[in-house]
Amino acid sequence: MDKRRVNTTISTKHWEILKKQAEKYESQQKVLEAALESFENYSKKSPALSPEEQHWIRIGREIMAPAVGIIIHKELFKALIETADFELIAEVITNQKLAEHMGFWYFQRPFNKLSLKEVIDGLILYFKMGFLLDAISYTDEGNCYMLKITHSININYSKLLKMCIEDVLNVCVAKNESEIYEKNLFIKIYKNIPNCSVH
Repeated sequence: MDKRRVNTTISTKHWEILKKQAEKYESQQKVLEAALESFENYSKKSPALSPEEQHWIRIGREIMAPAVGIIIHKELFKALIETADFELIAEVITNQKLAEHMGFWYFQRPFNKLSLKEVIDGLILYFKMGFLLDAISYTDEGNCYMLKITHSININYSKLLKMCIEDVLNVCVAKNESEIYEKNLFIKIYKNIPNCSVH
């Protein structure tokens, strides 16, 4: 087997680990080779986490802090949506500044420092993580983005989605037009907005 010389320095902490493992593996060379093979195998077996998975991990860590996590069955959620007081929901969305909170939490910076594309990507990630949409995507139509949403709940859910998304778009002063249907929502979001940093 061909051999290659490796000459490097490591921290005291890692030197102690190397010494300890060398007793087990009989030599420093065998420790380094085993570590490199292990690293290579782990890299091949461990697929990269999707953005949704990364944020679920982040949510899990933050729930350990003083916060409230709620898990609700989809059928119960449907019943709540069917009987919702939408005037009250609109008031809560506005008063609690949910859009700003979502922007700060996800991006760690205010909306006026985000591009419109970042805002839309953030919205899509936010809704995908909720698992209450069948599909959400957008296309670049030149002077605007077309956000397309499909779900299997009812017209009230379409109204709630529209309300939440428009709240976010209003915060970053993005002009938009909506077409609302029982199980679909289409929102045209125009690019020429003053408060987003990049259009």
